Amino acid sequence: MGKNSKDMAVKRLKRVLTVDKVNPSSVRLGEILKSDLVLLFSNYMEVKNLNVDIDFDQNGVCYIAVNAASDKLKNFSVLL
Repeated sequence: MGKNSKDMAVKRLKRVLTVDKVNPSSVRLGEILKSDLVLLFSNYMEVKNLNVDIDFDQNGVCYIAVNAASDKLKNFSVLL
C-alpha cells in the first residue's frame, strides 16, 4: 500500500466519521434552532411559518437557511 493510497484512505475515513457524527445531531440542532428563531422573530412580527434547513458538507461545514413568513410586523413607533 503506497503512501498516496494511505492518505486517501485516511481522508475517506475522516469524511465518513464526520458525516456519521453530524447527521443525527443536525435534526436536533434544527429543532432547537427553529424554536429559538420563533421566539426571536416573535419579538418583531407575528410568525406565520418558519422553515430552517441545516446541511453539512463532507468536511463537516454547516450551512443554515432560514425562511420566515409573517402577515404583520409589530409596531415600534412608540420606541422611535
